[in-house]
Amino acid sequence: MPTFVIWGMKDSAILSGHLSGLEKWVPNLSVRLYPDDDHWVMLQKHTAVAQDIRRFIDGKDFPKESVFRR
Repeated sequence: MPTFVIWGMKDSAILSGHLSGLEKWVPNLSVRLYPDDDHWVMLQKHTAVAQDIRRFIDGKDFPKESVFRR
């Protein structure tokens, strides 16, 4: 399963060292680093993050239906 990690490099809650070796455990890994942002990068740079996610999923063969059920 393709996996996309978005990481604010100034995150003080989850340190960037946690990325080290991640590709060993997560095959087909893509990482987008935001050097000037922290843990809340998805709120601080919401437009850029949404564009990154869209670029990542475009052209990938993900299931078309949601796995979320009520």
